[in-house]
Amino acid sequence: MSEDVLIREFAGPNAPYYARTFGVIQSSARLTWMLNVGAMLFGALWAGARGLWFLFFLMVFIDLSALTPVVLALHGGGNPDLSARVQQLEENVAKRRSEAETALADGNASKAATSTKLADNLQKAAD
Repeated sequence: MSEDVLIREFAGPNAPYYARTFGVIQSSARLTWMLNVGAMLFGALWAGARGLWFLFFLMVFIDLSALTPVVLALHGGGNPDLSARVQQLEENVAKRRSEAETALADGNASKAATSTKLADNLQKAAD
């Protein structure tokens, strides 16, 4: 079988592109860098379309491994202890603000200022 027939069988409708690319690679005695935009942008899909199943599954695994931490971070890190801690901090903020209001009503400005400052610091920690 000739190279043109083999390239047409491999590449299908993109045979002219691959024939030119393989020609450039074969004509050079040194390492030749080529860029396949389709493979770069749609790596796993490109590999699946070419029937390169090992590469397809490898790339899907890598993509999902990279995507998992992003999804977890967007949903609170997947740490229920952290969510409980934030809720506890917010409850303490409400308690300290209530103490500040009570202290102001009782005429104790010093205690009100201290409670307000504590509430503000706890709110920063919760945020």
